[in-house]
Amino acid sequence: MKKVMLVLSLVVFTGCATITSSTKQEVSINVKPDHAKVYVNGNKVGEGSCSVEVPVKKRNTIIVKAEGYENAQIKTQRQIRAGYLIGNIGMCFVPYVNFFGLPSLIVDACTGAWYKLEEDEYYFDLDKK
Repeated sequence: MKKVMLVLSLVVFTGCATITSSTKQEVSINVKPDHAKVYVNGNKVGEGSCSVEVPVKKRNTIIVKAEGYENAQIKTQRQIRAGYLIGNIGMCFVPYVNFFGLPSLIVDACTGAWYKLEEDEYYFDLDKK
């Protein structure tokens, strides 16, 4: 009975990043001047300070433009959430439930759900031309 409860608890409490987190993250983009246009990955997402969801799987390019000002650009940096990676790898070695580890590892790697952006706020103070 103890083995059954152990296996059942491991199965129930085992999740992968794709299930428990998101493949996108909301970031705040604060700009000066207030009328500056904000682009993420080439798409206009707002004018002035705004919040936007960006994918965490790749490095995103944020560009801020305003007439009479120099453009500013930044590439987001990402990092792996160590807990998800360790959990996925660890599940590969747990007896009776090791078949959950490898699929979770593969899915999280493919979807990028185990990543998070290093910053969730970006500040741009454009210089006049």
